[in-house]
Amino acid sequence: MKGLVLIFMFILISCGTETGNPLTEPQTSIGEDSPSTKSGLVLSVACNKLYECYPGYITLSNCEIGIFAQDNFDTVLGLIDGVYLTASEIVAAEVGGKISGNQDELSQCLIDVNSLSCSDNEVVNSFDINSSTDYSNAFQIIPTGAGSCNDIFN
Repeated sequence: MKGLVLIFMFILISCGTETGNPLTEPQTSIGEDSPSTKSGLVLSVACNKLYECYPGYITLSNCEIGIFAQDNFDTVLGLIDGVYLTASEIVAAEVGGKISGNQDELSQCLIDVNSLSCSDNEVVNSFDINSSTDYSNAFQIIPTGAGSCNDIFN
């Protein structure tokens, strides 16, 4: 949670400095250390899975910064394409009360992401080790089956 709070502060106050995530290992359980928004939790769990599958190629802080800058998480989370331009805008909209998600679909989404194997297409297609700072395909790690991630904000 400390790392995500730093990211939120970074996004919301736009201070222009790069702050890192003090986490040294991923958090994979849902509990009191989870991010305060449903979208933030999904993005954090996605980074944890990438970190697990690509050790040595990414860090959690770089993943979170990279994912929060992406503009392709809206539809995989059940939002109308183009309304929120970046993942950070989705989190900010949730923090600001403009959107709210469904807890049941969130729970299933987190189970689905955590259940992915590193050899699953969703994971393989979401990150290129030859371009370790490019998170433009990271949205592919989010499962889009009915009753899961794409129904969180639907």
